[in-house]
Amino acid sequence: MAPFQLLLLIITALITETNQEKCVVILPTNYDSYKGYSVAVETLIKESGELGINIKVISSAEVIPTGNVIIVGKLENNLEAYKNYNVDLPDNDIASLSPEEFIIKTLKSDKRKIILIVGGSPVGDAYGIFWLLDRIKVNRCIPDVNCRRKPQFSIRQAPGWGRISRGGASLEQINIAFRYGFNWVSGMNILGLVPWDSEEERIENESNRAKTKELIEYAHSLGMKYFAFSNELTYHPSLFKNTNWQVPSPCEEEFWAKLQEKYDRLFTALPELDGVEICLDDITGFWGNYEAYDLLHNNPECKMCYEDRYKTFLKKLYEVIVEKHKKIYFHKNWGLREYEIHCQPDVYKKVFTDEIPTDNLYVIIKITRGDRWWYQQFNSTFNLTPHKTIMRFEPMNYYEAGNSNIFPTFSGEYFQCGLQYVLSSEDCNLSGISFSGGVRGDEWSTQSMYVYLLYRLLFEPTAKMRDIAEDYCAQIFGPAIKKDMAQILLDTASCYKYGLHIEPISYGRFNSFLHMRVGEFVTQGYPLIDLGKEHINFLREIYFKCSPWREATLHQLQYGVNKAESMRNKINNIHYEKSDQLNILETAKTQLNMTNCLIQTNSFYVQTILRFFDYLSEPTDENKTNLSHALERLTNSLSTFKSQPGFNYKVDAIEILIEHAKSALKNVDYEKHLLEKIPNRKTIEDLINSQQKLYEEYYLHYRDSMKKLATIDILVDGQDLILIKGHKIKVEHLKWDPPVLQTAEIFNPLPNKDCIVLPVPKISRPLHPFVLSQPSQENDYTVTIYIDDREGGTGRFLFDLYVWEKEIKETKLISDWKRYIETLAKTP
Repeated sequence: MAPFQLLLLIITALITETNQEKCVVILPTNYDSYKGYSVAVETLIKESGELGINIKVISSAEVIPTGNVIIVGKLENNLEAYKNYNVDLPDNDIASLSPEEFIIKTLKSDKRKIILIVGGSPVGDAYGIFWLLDRIKVNRCIPDVNCRRKPQFSIRQAPGWGRISRGGASLEQINIAFRYGFNWVSGMNILGLVPWDSEEERIENESNRAKTKELIEYAHSLGMKYFAFSNELTYHPSLFKNTNWQVPSPCEEEFWAKLQEKYDRLFTALPELDGVEICLDDITGFWGNYEAYDLLHNNPECKMCYEDRYKTFLKKLYEVIVEKHKKIYFHKNWGLREYEIHCQPDVYKKVFTDEIPTDNLYVIIKITRGDRWWYQQFNSTFNLTPHKTIMRFEPMNYYEAGNSNIFPTFSGEYFQCGLQYVLSSEDCNLSGISFSGGVRGDEWSTQSMYVYLLYRLLFEPTAKMRDIAEDYCAQIFGPAIKKDMAQILLDTASCYKYGLHIEPISYGRFNSFLHMRVGEFVTQGYPLIDLGKEHINFLREIYFKCSPWREATLHQLQYGVNKAESMRNKINNIHYEKSDQLNILETAKTQLNMTNCLIQTNSFYVQTILRFFDYLSEPTDENKTNLSHALERLTNSLSTFKSQPGFNYKVDAIEILIEHAKSALKNVDYEKHLLEKIPNRKTIEDLINSQQKLYEEYYLHYRDSMKKLATIDILVDGQDLILIKGHKIKVEHLKWDPPVLQTAEIFNPLPNKDCIVLPVPKISRPLHPFVLSQPSQENDYTVTIYIDDREGGTGRFLFDLYVWEKEIKETKLISDWKRYIETLAKTP
């Protein structure tokens, strides 16, 4: 390095050091006894330092003549610091502090600013440090802070779901949860903790428990509680080894004994756990050798009704979790059925009767009546019985996949009103709130924004939403443009609600978002087989339901388009020089462009649906012209959407409509004939079932002449393809939630010639896997297996594939489904 360069670096460092705002922190003399002090102060020092604010810890014996001072703790715990700096807090200010409550008071003189942070306990001290850090990040300086704050809910829970832990899977996650006011964090799925009678899982779970014990100890050192999650019933088959490996009926006492045994094993092996959370529906989160059983709906020969099964489950679990092991039982009331407990007050009251104890049992209820879509009523099952409840929040962004690159969604006003709606009841039984952790609240994303929002609401449910939005934007983009960016954030809810949802098919439904989901425009039916007929039938339903309200529907969609355009104009008018985070601002602009294209395309999609069926039902010149214009707008909009940087939406559904609209414009009579002749869904599924019977028949008769190609074990919640060429396997996701490929073992490579592949299912629910296209020269000797998992949680598909080197024309098997259906449809 040249001398002048070194000199420049030294001068720059000196200038930076000189310009830094400086402050010291004096912790209580007993700070070593509580881990939370070091976590809070280290976070304060690190994140303030990133803003150019130099904070360091000094002992209470040191006295700095000038400069800002932060004194933490009560007088008796930091007596020397209070004396040295001649400060005090009146006893009446601190006498009534609850353990998690804190006071921050700023005292100023000519020489310095002294900030006192006094909590009702060390936990309160830590929460006070974190709040001061929040104010520093909002203001980009050490501001005057004078407040008294405490969490308004005794339970603040960072839950798990499926196999995922968002609150307590690592030290980092626990620290994040602590920083944002959680006091309960979740660990790994219960399945991975129970000591099963199986060597493979026993060894793995032993290691899992050792890691979990360390995490529990760490959470406890911060004053937090630790729990584990499970869907029920998920289990290892060894649990039922004494019942011929079969799950007994809920009408048999042995079933409930085995269920209790699962939790006995858990708490005996891991007594450090403070509690568990259990969900009885949407069974997911199992893997490997684990299995699932729907105890609410399976075994129809058991005449115990739904409510009685549910009540029995609650009582049996309460006995083992609360009464025997003295733990907390969180029960999540979530389900996928419109007529059951999640959203039906009458069903809820039939289950949570006086027979169900109230001590140490918390019922977790989503804020929404259905899932996380707009056009949702607030859930009406709060405040119905004396049982304590917890409100679960989830981001209202079901149109957004993790990589869809659209502008984040701010759900603040909806969340706050739902919370206040429940709290306003004279019989309010709300004891806590639950929201996903694991993400810092100062990152630019929907998830981060939602964590920050709920951090604020758990301390102050009536806080002004604009203030929260501005504070979040100040931390992300800098104080200078916080008001402009906050207004854009506040617009996102109505932008997405009106720009994407179709009101006549949405309102009042459990699923209020039928045509979109998580980064995709949903395609109905089997488009790779039925040439899009089932999807066109679905679009016809949209047409019929929207036609009476056509003007209002299109007006609402246009409102969303206008709102998105307004947001884009606002961000384009922000002066770059005012932001100290130019990269993030540029990202936000790119995201708003993507959002505009998404909403514009959705609007033209609906318009084209209406024009398409207008023309099919009444093929006049006027309707043909209208369809042609609508199709042109949709095609151009989709092309612009797909050209955006970072585009990652699945738009097959739109492309199917475009192809059928083009066909109608070319020859409307032929389009009608095609839609009439293509088999409907039931007929296609009957054909698939008949093919699957042939698979079984051919396998049983000719298996000695077949070679085993592969074994596939995959969890599916939707539709997926498995493609095999040679010795390579590829999974292609079609719709709903992405699959989890657990095992894909090739025993013999697929021959590079015409042959037949037969699926042989071991574990599978109908429809079983079937062959979409057999290997041929046309597809480069690739076999494609279609898997369709019906509604109701995740399905496990374990099956073998066999190769039969035989001419397919010598069998009754369908070689290529698309070609087969095209031939049927073109038949006069």
